[in-house]
Amino acid sequence: MASLRESVGPRLAQVAFAAAEADQAALLDEIAAPGSGYRLIVAERGRALVGFTSLRPDPVTGLGELGLTAVDPAHQGHGTGRRLIEVALAALRDGGMRAAMVGTDGDIDHDPARRLYAAAGFNISVPALHLYRAL
Repeated sequence: MASLRESVGPRLAQVAFAAAEADQAALLDEIAAPGSGYRLIVAERGRALVGFTSLRPDPVTGLGELGLTAVDPAHQGHGTGRRLIEVALAALRDGGMRAAMVGTDGDIDHDPARRLYAAAGFNISVPALHLYRAL
């Protein structure tokens, strides 16, 4: 969030991203809720949870969505994220999905996620813009 806030400046950030952490927590709650349509895949080291990803298949369209993926910073750089994505894509394939999509932000804080997704073969993008102005 820091780079997103920095990119719009403090005046806009206090409005545009005021609830960013709460929104992220609500999204996590939604993904983990029974009946959400998402499936969680977790990575553990010993008894510690070190990462997770989520997926949601759409049997009508055949498009599977990867939701949030996160790896504890202390465990990053060891292939955990890549393995989580591989397992999620295999589950989508096994579930009859014909394609997969994932979304991420374009700021510098999301560079590692974009590299991970590119390494997993996500190489077609549809650019989107969020434009802001102070009132």
